[in-house]
Amino acid sequence: MLSVFRTNQLFNGILLLFYAIALRSAIYIFPELRLPVVNDGGFYTNWVISFLGSGFWAAEIFTVLLLFIQAFSVSFIIYEFRLAKEVSLYAGVFYLLICSGAQWLLPISGVVIGNTFLIFSIYALLKTYRVPSCADRIFNVGFWISISTLFELSNVVFVVFAVFGLNFMRALRLKEILTIIVGFLTPYLLLGVYHFWFDQYGVFTQSHFGSYLDLSFFTVVSNQWINVVVGFFGLLIAYHSVFSNEYFKKKNIQVQKRVSVFFLFMLVSFFTIFFQASTDVTNLLVLAIPLSIFTGFAFIEMKATTATSLHWIWLVLILVLQFRPIIFG
Repeated sequence: MLSVFRTNQLFNGILLLFYAIALRSAIYIFPELRLPVVNDGGFYTNWVISFLGSGFWAAEIFTVLLLFIQAFSVSFIIYEFRLAKEVSLYAGVFYLLICSGAQWLLPISGVVIGNTFLIFSIYALLKTYRVPSCADRIFNVGFWISISTLFELSNVVFVVFAVFGLNFMRALRLKEILTIIVGFLTPYLLLGVYHFWFDQYGVFTQSHFGSYLDLSFFTVVSNQWINVVVGFFGLLIAYHSVFSNEYFKKKNIQVQKRVSVFFLFMLVSFFTIFFQASTDVTNLLVLAIPLSIFTGFAFIEMKATTATSLHWIWLVLILVLQFRPIIFG
C-alpha cells in the first residue's frame, strides 16, 4: 500500500484525501465515537465552529479537507525544493498518521486550522533562499503566522522561528526583521479597525487574548492514553534528532539549510506551551509538520519491505485506537 505513495506525480496526491477518510472511518461507522468540537485556540476558531453549525457532517467535511490540504502541502514542499532523496507523497501520508496518532478521533480545533497557515509560512520562508529582492515573501512569512494565531494564539512563538529561519536562508538584515513584524501585525491592525468600527473591540480582545493567556489557571490534561501518545511523540523526536545527520548526507547546501529550518521549527514548537492556559495532547499536532517531513525521509531510506511492514503496523495501531471503545468496551 505504501508503494502507491512512492511517486513523483503530484496528481496522485488526491489519494491522500481517501487515506484521510480511511483513517477516520471509525466515526463514520460508530457515531457514538464522535468527539465534541472544542474551542481551544482563539476568537476565530469559535467563529469557524459557529459557522459550521452543530451538525456532524459539515465539521467533518471541513476537517477532512483541511487535513488533506495540509498533507498535500507538506508533500508539495518536498517536491518543490527536492528535500528528500527521491520525490514521494510520504510526508503527506505520515502527516495524516501522526495527526491521527495525536488525536485518533481528531475533531476540528484551533491547532488543526492554525497548522494550515504555518505550512504556508514555512513555504514562503523557504522561497526566500538567496533571492535578492523578496520583501513580499518575507512579509508573507509574518502574515501567515499571524493568521495562524487567530485560530491558535500560542503560534505567536513562530515569529521567533521566522527571524532565525530567515537567517538560515539569507544574510539577515534589520529591514527584513521589521518586514516580518509588519507582516505579522497587519491582520491584527485590520481586524482591530473592523471590530472597533462595529463596536466589538472589547469582545474581540477579551475573547481572543484574555481567555487564552491567563496562565494562572494553567492545567495539563493527562491520562494513560495521552501518556502513551506523548511517549510516542517523544520517541519520534528522539529518533529524528539522533539520526539527523542522515537527512543532510549527500545533499547540497541549499537543501541542508532548508532541512535545518524544520529542525528549528520543531525546537520552537515546544515554547507554545508558555502561551496557553491549558494544554493537552491536541497541542502536539503542531509537531506533525516537521515530524512528517523527517519520517518521510527515514522511510525512503528503508528497504521497501521494511517500510511497508512498519507502515501497516502503524496504520493498524491507529485503527485499533479508533475502535478501542468498541473493542474493549
